[in-house]
Amino acid sequence: MLSRLADCAKVLPIQRHGGVWQPELEGIIAKLREGAWVHYFPEGKIRQDGRIHPFRRGVGRLAASVGEGEELQVLPFYHEGTSTIQPTTPTAKTIFTRPNLGTDVHVIFGPPVDLSRLLALRGEPPFDRRPELLYEVIAHTLEEEVRKLREELHRRLGKQAFALKEGGSFDHDQPKVWQPGEGTLAAGTGR
Repeated sequence: MLSRLADCAKVLPIQRHGGVWQPELEGIIAKLREGAWVHYFPEGKIRQDGRIHPFRRGVGRLAASVGEGEELQVLPFYHEGTSTIQPTTPTAKTIFTRPNLGTDVHVIFGPPVDLSRLLALRGEPPFDRRPELLYEVIAHTLEEEVRKLREELHRRLGKQAFALKEGGSFDHDQPKVWQPGEGTLAAGTGR
């Protein structure tokens, strides 16, 4: 039943933990090359903790896969309040819970992000040999745009700025921090 609902809503599946080369992304890339719009949540899963988590490299791959001469517009947005309308929790037994109607939802859209400077690097070292590095740069660029939108939305709403523990690893709450002298990322206390 969920697959029929997804088909009707034009939802394309993504395999969680499938990586940047998963075949499911090819369907989205085909849609982009046809000039269709794609609504993509780049954090990798639904999170309702108020933080902006690291954007996954898949969003970078999508942007970088649109070829020269093809038009690409990346329109960032930030929304707040949907977690109150339809909360998801680790203990939820179903996605079909009664929504909390009458809750305010705030959405802010930013201008299209110009990625041409980054996309021009596709054939340059080291990105020509390791394109996933470029995907990560694009993802980080888009993440920063969304952070700016959140700040602007809070400013417009007169919300008090507060510091959230941002980021973290993709699958755990403990952030990963590189320590000088180490060859790999290590669990740490901050970003």
